[in-house]
Amino acid sequence: MGDNLFEGFFVVMFAIGVVSFLWLAIAGLVSRHRDHWMAKERWADEHGDEDPNKVKLHGGPSWSWTGPGPGF
Repeated sequence: MGDNLFEGFFVVMFAIGVVSFLWLAIAGLVSRHRDHWMAKERWADEHGDEDPNKVKLHGGPSWSWTGPGPGF
């Protein structure tokens, strides 16, 4: 009796995992299909007018225990 419950538990958990993976994969494909932005447009939206070829040497996380970087 206990073996059947143990095996059933793992079968149910595996099924939940498979369904979750498929759901996320399909949702990702649908989201990607609806996103009509090009890579350059997406980068410009996230970074403003920064030059993508220039190395960013200033700034840092504002939550750092050493304080904000010199770019702030």
